[in-house]
Amino acid sequence: MKALLPFSKYHGLGNDFVLLDARELARDASLLRLLDCWPLVVARLCDRNFGVGADGVILCIPLPLKGGDMLLRAPLKQAVMKPQKRGTGDYPVRHDRDEPERFQAPSAWKDYERAMEKLTGAYPDRDQCELAWLYTNSDGSPADMCGNGLRCLAAWAKDNLCLAENTGLKIATARGPVAAAFDGSLIEVDIGKPVLDAASIPVSVSVSEPVGVTLAAGGREYKVTAVGMGNPHCVIFGPDQLDEYLKGYEAPEPGGAADFFPESLKEAARAIQAHEMFPESVNVEFVRIRSRQSVDVLVYERGCGPTLACASGAAAVVVAGVLGDSLDRRVSVRLPGGELTVSYSADDEHVRIKGAACEVFSGVVRLDLGGLVANGQHSATEVPLS
Repeated sequence: MKALLPFSKYHGLGNDFVLLDARELARDASLLRLLDCWPLVVARLCDRNFGVGADGVILCIPLPLKGGDMLLRAPLKQAVMKPQKRGTGDYPVRHDRDEPERFQAPSAWKDYERAMEKLTGAYPDRDQCELAWLYTNSDGSPADMCGNGLRCLAAWAKDNLCLAENTGLKIATARGPVAAAFDGSLIEVDIGKPVLDAASIPVSVSVSEPVGVTLAAGGREYKVTAVGMGNPHCVIFGPDQLDEYLKGYEAPEPGGAADFFPESLKEAARAIQAHEMFPESVNVEFVRIRSRQSVDVLVYERGCGPTLACASGAAAVVVAGVLGDSLDRRVSVRLPGGELTVSYSADDEHVRIKGAACEVFSGVVRLDLGGLVANGQHSATEVPLS
């Protein structure tokens, strides 16, 4: 099965994502089959040579599921399909879309509803939310939390759904609803309370709160703090390699995320991720404290590797700093991609992250489902929309 799938590309401080409107899967019953091999679909979309290129994929699921008539700010217009030869086979071609103003429920809508119910039905308090998500890392592995991804999803909703101006919204996740608020060009998300119980992070150590634990990895010892933000984090303050490297923050060279990461820290991060202390691997944060209100951070993400920014990692750094009495509860976190403001409230113990997120471009990607299932290979070409 060959298909054309519309997408949008968003980024939060250089942490980039492919966003897919889940309702597009209901336009053709066969498109729902993509969910059966979703890790392969995600890995191909995130490939920076053969796909769109991203740190992860967000499936955007407007709520409620029933009826399919969510009003759109930019109308999702009816597609007219016809076959056309395009290099590797016959692909349907979208002739866009001049009406209607409401999404027209296709014959596949019931199948879509069942599929989305299966994905999101167990999300706590889902009915209180305007949309839900499914987030997947670039290697196809699932994750419950991504702070930059949530801000990008909120930006997508503001751009595409009929929301009251600047009123905010709630996003259903496996951890529970996440509130998103708009402040001009900035978006703040409330990602709830951190997880500090070792077994729930998860961390395999014989302490209830793994703060200041010594870990030996890659021939070196590190003093680490483990924090759960819906995903596991390992925070390391002040490794020697960081000071010399972080001079590059003043005038960073152009290039991909990997160029911002010294090889010595990559090797350390990979060794820590493979350590038995972290049975589900871990996101690794290397931190230089500039003051009690300001830090520099490099993040080696689980399932992604070096990234220009990681908002849940920034949140974990602030929580770890508060626990160790080295940071205040409101901190500017500087990452290679830009700055985030992270607040860890003493009142409700919630962590809130504020920063920018915006659309980069939109297009249509060609997918060969048969090729994906057969060997994980397919042709993927971004085709800009007129």
